[in-house]
Amino acid sequence: MPTTGLRPLRRRGLERVGRRRSRDLLVRALGEHQDHLHRHSAGVAALARAVGRRLGLEPVELRGVIHAAELHDVGKLALPDEILDKQGPLDDEEWKLVRQHTVVGERIVAALPAVAGVGPLVRSCHERWDGRGYPDGLAGEEIPLASRIVFACDAFDAMTSARPYPATTQEVDGGARRARAVRRDPVRSPGRLGSRRGARLLGGSRAGGGSNGRGMMRGLADRPSAGLAGPGRRPASARPVDRVTIDLGSTTTELEEIMPAQPIPPGYESLIPSLSVDDAAHAIEFYTRAFGARERARMEGPDGMIAHAEIEINGSVMMLADPFPQSTCRPPKELGGTSVGVFMYVEDVDAVVQQAVDAGATVTMPVDDMFWGDRYGKIADPFGHEWEIATHTEDLTPEEIEERGREAMAGMG
Repeated sequence: MPTTGLRPLRRRGLERVGRRRSRDLLVRALGEHQDHLHRHSAGVAALARAVGRRLGLEPVELRGVIHAAELHDVGKLALPDEILDKQGPLDDEEWKLVRQHTVVGERIVAALPAVAGVGPLVRSCHERWDGRGYPDGLAGEEIPLASRIVFACDAFDAMTSARPYPATTQEVDGGARRARAVRRDPVRSPGRLGSRRGARLLGGSRAGGGSNGRGMMRGLADRPSAGLAGPGRRPASARPVDRVTIDLGSTTTELEEIMPAQPIPPGYESLIPSLSVDDAAHAIEFYTRAFGARERARMEGPDGMIAHAEIEINGSVMMLADPFPQSTCRPPKELGGTSVGVFMYVEDVDAVVQQAVDAGATVTMPVDDMFWGDRYGKIADPFGHEWEIATHTEDLTPEEIEERGREAMAGMG
């Protein structure tokens, strides 16, 4: 069988694998740096893919949109955690660094031949239709369509996705400010539904009157400033809105049909503990002091009790609530103990256990080196829940663990 015709196909196949691996490595590096950036980039890419398909983009154009969306934040690899996690407005110097992340992203992407063509699209993902974006101040059709799509999807994902810090005015209102500069009304929110599915992403023709573009901020509760807010900007927490219109320049698409509610929402792919806690508000404060938890959501019920809350610890989500009479999940102290523990790996188990004790926890098993290769200990939090905390110290084969286990059991006898 002749093989000469297969060689170009094999070469093209290897090139596709190389491109995919290059992207995967960059996206994985982004996740290692900041887990929420990885989830955000994946969400923006999924949305951009759907928008691009609805717009009828050619396959090569669609690939450019998807790759730009996957890599639009890769320049943040160069930003220190102190800036990405800052709980307050950035100063002028910090904001200058943030505004350079698209330039850095272009350089990172350009260094990998397989995805180098996406570099200019990454660079332009924060340009605005009115010319007030960065880094080059491009305006209107000067901005690549792929970059405009990513910008709009980025703003939408910031509004509707759970994050370790509240979405800022800079992030969620970017589409509105861009389009207001050309006297369009791209963002309208006459009210709010609790559904991502109800949102729409539109572009092109001038949206109807009745709004100056600030409607999208309706219902966004003020919170302490946090994460990537520009100097003097006041951030807001992200909540779903019932209608969002964002200008893409010369195209029109609706998100309602192309982005249905996902059966498994981004950020909720793994098992999630849901704790019943006496005084859940106090528990959130404790978990913040003990483990550096970040509050993601809170819904209050009667008498100020917490009907549902979500926190994030080391990139993992945990839900908690006060015990309501109709709930079958009861707090440990009411049951006289708990049958379920929460296990957590940390960088320094000794330091974390001490921090938890300082916050009010009780040590139930002192930290020690274990035969399976972990340094490990247990604590009970003030609400009766048991936490198993460990730092992995050795990589062992199953046979080595079994042998050490036998020795440990023999020593106990």
